[in-house]
Amino acid sequence: MRKIYQFLCILLIALALVACDTTQSNTIFEDIFDEVTFIYQGHDDMEHITEDIDLLNYSDIAPEAQFVWVSSHPNILNEEGKVYRPDETTWVTLTLYIDLNGEEAFKSYRFQVIEKSLKDQWQLFDGFDAPIISNRKLLFQDEFDGDSLDLSKWIIQEGNGVDYGLDDGWGNGEFQWYSKDNIEVSDGTLKIHLRQETMPLSKRYSSARIATLGKHAQTYGRIEARIRVTSGDGLWPAFWMMPKDNYYGTWPLSGEIDIMESMGRVPNRVSSALHHTRAGVHASNSYDLGDKTVQHYHVYAVEWQPGKLEFSVDGYVYHTRAFNEPFDKDFYIILNLAYGGKFDPLQSIDADEDLPAVMEIDWIRAYERL
Repeated sequence: MRKIYQFLCILLIALALVACDTTQSNTIFEDIFDEVTFIYQGHDDMEHITEDIDLLNYSDIAPEAQFVWVSSHPNILNEEGKVYRPDETTWVTLTLYIDLNGEEAFKSYRFQVIEKSLKDQWQLFDGFDAPIISNRKLLFQDEFDGDSLDLSKWIIQEGNGVDYGLDDGWGNGEFQWYSKDNIEVSDGTLKIHLRQETMPLSKRYSSARIATLGKHAQTYGRIEARIRVTSGDGLWPAFWMMPKDNYYGTWPLSGEIDIMESMGRVPNRVSSALHHTRAGVHASNSYDLGDKTVQHYHVYAVEWQPGKLEFSVDGYVYHTRAFNEPFDKDFYIILNLAYGGKFDPLQSIDADEDLPAVMEIDWIRAYERL
């Protein structure tokens, strides 16, 4: 009987110690969760999130504790606190898991991420379209009907231009870092997204640039695309061509054909240009879109013949130049959306006002020469 009594006492003491240890463990977790704070941008709070959040990943109480954040909607608010504003306001749950000496606890926090503000300059509209020209042979065509970029037709050029032999900023003092993550193919169009976010080499903006280099190049023909783009200071959308080989020398001696460029600050005007002298632009002209803007779909084209290049918008030829060399060799196609740079000296950059932005391409076609 005495032994049974001693055993029960020992058991009770052990249970009390375990309970004490568990209580202490729970208390530590509660203290850690109590010190969790979120650093918001501007006037944001948990019920109104529009920008990135700084998440706690360290505890002063228990420095050895391991933090893991998990998001219910990482495409809207991810585990690093980065925000991608959705089309509709959405509640997102971030759960913090803490591992401390093999024990784990968790706590969830809810945030309401506010839908994108649809400013006037961010709205996109339908517009002009053109059928396939039935009596001309297509040399290159992309209708963007899939769900990803067709890499048999395009290459993706990433970075700041240095890897392609250009100065930082793609040789033009541009601000963006080009990334494959900014390319979207959906609903029958290609979308190039320009965003404000932290990128390599302290770049603060991301966008995309694609080219047919090594896939398709041609001498002469009709090259056209149906494009619309949001507007805003500093935006620089471009549909253009560069020589496959530097037959006449390095840029600009071997030429450059700019089929469409636009200053985002002036949304009702586009331009085209030819470069081929050391002075830079040798021939350029602009076109007033009237009561429309670049936010409407337009068909931008060059009709390129031996000795002559004609630039048009929606079938209207507004710029004609007579040249042979260097525009008698193969050129490839480029599509990109830049931010900043030398194109518009009067631009006033305000990313909070003008981004995010998007350049949308419905189709692109290249025909043989007449």
